[in-house]
Amino acid sequence: MKNFDGFQVSVLQDDNSGRKYLLSSSVNDRELLVPKIFIDRFEKDQSWRNSMITKYARTIRNKTSDWVYGCGGSKLGIIPEDEPFAITEYENVPRGHAKVREDSQHVYLGILITRGHGSQNCLLAVPKRLWGRYSSDSKWMSEMITKYGSQGVDQFPKSDAPDDLFGFIPESEGDT
Repeated sequence: MKNFDGFQVSVLQDDNSGRKYLLSSSVNDRELLVPKIFIDRFEKDQSWRNSMITKYARTIRNKTSDWVYGCGGSKLGIIPEDEPFAITEYENVPRGHAKVREDSQHVYLGILITRGHGSQNCLLAVPKRLWGRYSSDSKWMSEMITKYGSQGVDQFPKSDAPDDLFGFIPESEGDT
């Protein structure tokens, strides 16, 4: 039995279609079928795993109420094979970040920043060469958001949003 971020995890099924997990917490039991092509990422990329559990895991038992179909009861219980950004070289997206799009040069992100009594959205493009540092060095990441992030955006744009909405981290920032 594994432990994923507060869930005790059992494997209910492991075959050619994928791996079905039983995710148990003190509040509820959920199940999620992860297609075979996503299993490796699901097990190693904590942020993506948490996102997929929140988005798709189906509640099968609510331990704090008789209401079985609580939060997540109507969800699919499977990660669809066409999940955006599921197959990517830009894994380990930091918490509070959402990918808007990616290309061969940059990862375009929407970031929710909470400060004081409110929050604001920020848009930032991270060069491919700097992705490893950005996704693993939280202090440097915060500095880059403050220095280059396009602040005060009302909502996250769609994938076809123009580049000029985003702040760009110069590749030279990786040289320091």
